[in-house]
Amino acid sequence: MSTPARKRLMRDFKRLQQQDPPAGISGAPQDNNIMLWNAVIFGPDDTPWDGVRRYCTNIESQDTTMIDESHLTRDRPTEL
Repeated sequence: MSTPARKRLMRDFKRLQQQDPPAGISGAPQDNNIMLWNAVIFGPDDTPWDGVRRYCTNIESQDTTMIDESHLTRDRPTEL
């Protein structure tokens, strides 16, 4: 079943796989489940977050909402 949320997540995943993905973001669905993701967000250069990585695991989206933050597990930032 293809819902608007699944279509949006597929479009976002394809964008992340492009040759020139958005700077500072890496992410992919878990085990071929487009509704469950892991991501890494890198701190921007020349900011207090420079050299910091934020690991986000088990980002779960529901078919009725794009991202429900109550299902988001945030790991502590890790300095490079």
